[in-house]
Amino acid sequence: MMISLLAEATGNANPYWLLAPLGIGGFLLLLLAVAMIERRNSLPYVRVPMESVQALSPYVRRMSDDVNAEGFVFGDYIAHAKPSIKICGTVWLSRDGRTLVVTSSGTVSRLRSKQTFLISPLNDGTYLCTTDNVGESDPSRLLRFKRRWNGLFADLWKLHQKRLSSEPFAVTAFRQSAPFDILTEIYGRRTQAMNEKGLARYADADQAYWRHTFLGALHICGGLFVQLGDAARQFWRMYLPGAGSAV
Repeated sequence: MMISLLAEATGNANPYWLLAPLGIGGFLLLLLAVAMIERRNSLPYVRVPMESVQALSPYVRRMSDDVNAEGFVFGDYIAHAKPSIKICGTVWLSRDGRTLVVTSSGTVSRLRSKQTFLISPLNDGTYLCTTDNVGESDPSRLLRFKRRWNGLFADLWKLHQKRLSSEPFAVTAFRQSAPFDILTEIYGRRTQAMNEKGLARYADADQAYWRHTFLGALHICGGLFVQLGDAARQFWRMYLPGAGSAV
């Protein structure tokens, strides 16, 4: 039970069925505690050399094939830096340098997880993020999410392009040209913003790890209801074939 709750606190898996037996109040108290105790990586992803890459999941293979077909440039194979999170995938950049794609899957504390993010920078310093994951939240408000649960890459790309064309703030190109460097900068900025806003505190002198403060944990609990709302509005999408199994 605690393992499942911890996985939910990481934002990488979605065991919402736990709300019923635990009761909303008890669940939120436990989620609050886990969010404050859990130590997170400031830079959650690491490069994986090609010779060390194990077989990618059907989900990552399908997403990567579709990303490649849309003309995106391959960057690196990636994996999660935390040993208990068995996530691996690929990272890509559009040819105009304005959209990063990260697709990955695996297990979070033995719970299956799959997620694809399309991220584009705006000139106000935030990022548009379109994803097929209803469980990801960002208390820093640096990432502005739109979710299409269990969508194929073509669906996500179409939705992301629509957002880009209607966004009042100008969409800019990333400063770096290497997809992994872009990914690293985004998470570095996010961690810094969390600390500056009092939502997080570094857990070591090297600032390689951080934990939520009480205020940050409250944001996680509040964001849970937004995530549940997104899941409820799109519950029927869970029955779509999607891009393949998570692992």
